[in-house]
Amino acid sequence: MLVFVYGTLMDEKIRYEVLGRQILGIPAILDGYDGIKTIIIENESYSAAEKNSECFIKGLTIELTEDEMEQLDVYETDAYNREEVELTNGIKAWIYLKN
Repeated sequence: MLVFVYGTLMDEKIRYEVLGRQILGIPAILDGYDGIKTIIIENESYSAAEKNSECFIKGLTIELTEDEMEQLDVYETDAYNREEVELTNGIKAWIYLKN
């Protein structure tokens, strides 16, 4: 499964901590979303993307297994909602958006 990540998951070390293996990311852009909003989870501030036709987000695409997607669902908590989007290059990927 292809996932578009931004925010903390852009960091290779965090991806390793969350998913248990080194996963290389491929640079990608998502048009029509704003990634500068933040939410607070356990007293920490995290990026939270929302739809905004005037903006875009630079991020990475990563390839995950179904089990890893479940791990990522837990990491993202219910503060985020997983949705499928189409990236600027036409590829479809999952993204975690502000719930």
